Amino acid sequence: MKKTFIFCLLIIAIHLKGQETTPQTSRIDKSTFGVGLGLDYGGFGMNFTTSLHTNIALFGGLGYSFSEIGYGFGSKLRLMSAVNPSRVTPYGIVMYGKQTIVKIENAARLNKSFHGITLGLGTDFSFKPRKKGYWSIGLLFPIRKSEVEEYLNYLKNVQGVTFSNDLSPVLFSFGYKLILN
Repeated sequence: MKKTFIFCLLIIAIHLKGQETTPQTSRIDKSTFGVGLGLDYGGFGMNFTTSLHTNIALFGGLGYSFSEIGYGFGSKLRLMSAVNPSRVTPYGIVMYGKQTIVKIENAARLNKSFHGITLGLGTDFSFKPRKKGYWSIGLLFPIRKSEVEEYLNYLKNVQGVTFSNDLSPVLFSFGYKLILN
């Protein structure tokens, strides 16, 4: 909880700093290729984003998620001015993909992954005017189906599995995106 609070303060600080505008050397990205970690990168992986409009984009991510290939795709709503782009761009996302992976050591037959919808908030930012790329950081909120909890209960009660941690209701996303055009 303490780490989540500190992370939220960091995002707020970045947003406040982002109220400054950059010279017109900043450019609005139409498509990007990024590497990072988070559900929108398929775990540890890559992300491709293409803009339909200045403020609306589609994305897809593919990567490695602990024991298997992970993926996610969705839509990104950015709060960006086409006339005067800022170094900081807040965004919201809605995506579908792998969001929960259960991996049991020495019992691969019990491993299972779950798919679903994830909502998120974050910010894209650059320390210098956006010419070649920018950083992206976000908080993701997976909406897990009841079958996830049912499977975890089955593993605990029937299979005798003990878990070292609980599922987090908030996940993080972090990456760097290169502007392709």
